[in-house]
Amino acid sequence: EWPGWHAAFSPDGIHWSKSPRNPLNQTAYGGRTLQPLFTGEEPYKEQWDKRKSFMRKQWLLPLSMSDAVDVFFDPKQKEYAVYGKCWLNGPDGGLAWKHAMARSSSKDFLTWSAPEIVCSPDDQDAANTEFHNSPVFFYHDCYFCLNQILRARGEAVGAKADLMHIELMISRDGIHWDRPCRELSFIPQQPFSSGGIFTNATPVVLPDSIRFYYGGYTSGAIGGGSKLTDASQQSGVGLATLPLDRFAGIRPVESSAQSTLKKPLKNIGQVTLKPLDLKDIQEITVNANATAGQIQVELLTATGFRIPGFSKADSNPLTGDSLTHPVGWKKQTLADLPAGKYMLRLHLDDAEVFAVTLKH
Repeated sequence: EWPGWHAAFSPDGIHWSKSPRNPLNQTAYGGRTLQPLFTGEEPYKEQWDKRKSFMRKQWLLPLSMSDAVDVFFDPKQKEYAVYGKCWLNGPDGGLAWKHAMARSSSKDFLTWSAPEIVCSPDDQDAANTEFHNSPVFFYHDCYFCLNQILRARGEAVGAKADLMHIELMISRDGIHWDRPCRELSFIPQQPFSSGGIFTNATPVVLPDSIRFYYGGYTSGAIGGGSKLTDASQQSGVGLATLPLDRFAGIRPVESSAQSTLKKPLKNIGQVTLKPLDLKDIQEITVNANATAGQIQVELLTATGFRIPGFSKADSNPLTGDSLTHPVGWKKQTLADLPAGKYMLRLHLDDAEVFAVTLKH
């Protein structure tokens, strides 16, 4: 029987029936370092393994997805999407070298597109880096991936082989991915998850926080051997909690002392957003921590000119730590703005900003 994705359906969540069309997408198994087959060649191979005394079975499909995938409904593309690990060919063209991130889609959950590689390890990663699995969820018109970064066998002496940590990746279309946080572990490792963290595509969004449940192991993500049964083996379900929408923050550097400044600036910075149409926007809130300082918000025209009544000096300072600081000005409101596009500029004085929300 071909390995691959197998689906089952249920009218009540209790009684399940396997789809007669399984597998919905065939996957490769085995064949490491072998060259891709010729067109028309039978992909199923059997070979007796003399050393281990068993029949080794192989399904040799190039560029197929592997054994770890996550599925969700993509509301932007209006289709089901599977993200998961996909085999890359090696430097010599051989099969089953290491894993990248691939995507497949379906309108009916039964007929799936050929996997498309959308992100892979690059020259900024360690040589033995691969993606174990790449679960994706859609939130606030953006795609987030809790990518499982695997440092495979043979990494630096003294490091734990097969250690796996989580990297946050983002995308605006689900196809082109950015990795601005590759040096940071999104979920801190704990004693029970020191070998590997396994994420999923289903965070729980609450009014003031986002919960990420995950699996953790002390042994490595691949293999395991005696560690699976001896006393050192630990595993469990972990919970990582994020204050609402605080995936990442921007704060000023401690000192700006470039020669183009007339005097050094301490903990001062600004963030200017691209031009936005503020028509019908009733309220703007800022998710920020200004406990040690303050934030002032001003509006600029799309070409960068300040607007009387909406300048930094006219704004109500934001202080303290809040998920929803209300933006306002002393004498003007958003309703006083003429039609057009405007840039929001956030002046940070020893403060950190995480998100800006426009409410209709």
